[in-house]
Amino acid sequence: MNQITVRFIESVVERTARFLQEETGISVDSTAYNFDDVKKLQLKHLTSMMAVEGQIQVMFAFSFDAQLSLSTTKAYTAELGLTADELEHYIEDTAADIINIVLGNVLVHFQIAGKSIELTPPIVLSEAKTVYRKKPAQFLTAEMSTSQGELLICCIAPKELFDHNLDYKDASLIS
Repeated sequence: MNQITVRFIESVVERTARFLQEETGISVDSTAYNFDDVKKLQLKHLTSMMAVEGQIQVMFAFSFDAQLSLSTTKAYTAELGLTADELEHYIEDTAADIINIVLGNVLVHFQIAGKSIELTPPIVLSEAKTVYRKKPAQFLTAEMSTSQGELLICCIAPKELFDHNLDYKDASLIS
């Protein structure tokens, strides 16, 4: 992946850490980047995804472990006074909101005058999953350890290889 994509994922991680701290009170203890030859993505309990289209064409996935997805939802919806049953209905919405807000904020800094960058609506997968890298796919990852659990941020390219479940679309495109 090119240097712009590396800077982009680093900006996404920085903005995610600020968002978690400012909006949910969850601190990030450490972040481990892996930009070299990532062979598989081990998705966690809940994964929200969005495609970036325009001069940067990648897919981002934020994959939350169960504890972090629950903690972010509780903090994010605290003012609503939800019961435990009602809270369950907001977990996927919270994951979708987080990726949407973070990527939307970061894209402003990567926009080139006269050229648009667009985001697809967020999609949420509610199951753990492993995605193995096949050529020509590329994966960049950042594993964030927080006070409330783990978050894996993935940058996946080219986005055209994958469907909305992170399954490969067409076997003829991969080797």
